Amino acid sequence: MSLLSHQITSSLSHRITSSHRITVLDGLPALGPLGGTDVVLSSPRTWQAVRHGFDTGAAEVVTDRQQRPARGPGRVVAVGTGRLLDHAKAVAADAGSALVTVPTALSTDAAFSSVSAHRANGHVEYRETGFPSAVVVDPAVLAAAPPAWHLWGLGDLLSVESALRDRLHHHRVPAGVRAAAAELVQDVLAWAAAPPDLPALARLLARKVELGHGTGGAWLEEGTEHYLGYLLERELDTPHWHGRLLLALLPVCAALQDWPAERSAEFSGALAACGVGPVRGRDLLATGRFRELLLQAHGFCESHGYDNTVLAAPRRTGERLDAALAAWEEGL
Repeated sequence: MSLLSHQITSSLSHRITSSHRITVLDGLPALGPLGGTDVVLSSPRTWQAVRHGFDTGAAEVVTDRQQRPARGPGRVVAVGTGRLLDHAKAVAADAGSALVTVPTALSTDAAFSSVSAHRANGHVEYRETGFPSAVVVDPAVLAAAPPAWHLWGLGDLLSVESALRDRLHHHRVPAGVRAAAAELVQDVLAWAAAPPDLPALARLLARKVELGHGTGGAWLEEGTEHYLGYLLERELDTPHWHGRLLLALLPVCAALQDWPAERSAEFSGALAACGVGPVRGRDLLATGRFRELLLQAHGFCESHGYDNTVLAAPRRTGERLDAALAAWEEGL
């Protein structure tokens, strides 16, 4: 049985109760021609690269985020990634319109999630906007992006390992959820070690979002790795891929959470196999400055209500500080 078939038919995570299943359409033909009440939201560069694959018909195309659609959309079709998708989710929610996402890179799980992320006041604020009615995964659209962009999606996926370990420090987690999360991470590691399969990566991202939604909270979506990422973003002179930050921070989490050495080695091997690793934190921020961030992290998390983290225990951070800094230096 292929990895993709395994995900669809027999995954433990699909046996965990969830009130939503994400509809993933294979290719633009499944979307069909766009009608006069459809509005396409994209960016100028992205739309120029992929527009030839769309049958836009009478649909309105908006590539300026400052411009609102001329008419109330019956359906918003968001073509892009990251912040464009967050913007489109807000537009669709405000208009009461259905949303279809067409990710152009699988660098995050944004195309699949039910929230729009907005960065403000030094942290990330989330708005519940509802799930997209469908996510269109088109190989030609994805092929227009550099292959490395898709691999940053491993950051969101592998963060499940860290977030679950954070949760287990403070709460009991149902055995079924633990098993489903562990199976998901193992399937992600298997994907990384195999030849690239972007539709399968998309379904892993959908599966991760479904599993997180099924827990009834955000704790499986983010933990120490995300909270440190929000703190780190404020220190960087230029934007970096969200997934790159997460992958640089996972070895720090491994040190703070006391992962077995063989588990870290398993992650390192998978990332090396797909050409991502090692991702070294020192290439993003000097280790001395990162040390200061780690010592600030407890107060940062406390002030923003981030509680799914081992950073809630500053003594633990102090005891593992040297190991965490070494992990920042060396990466996974």
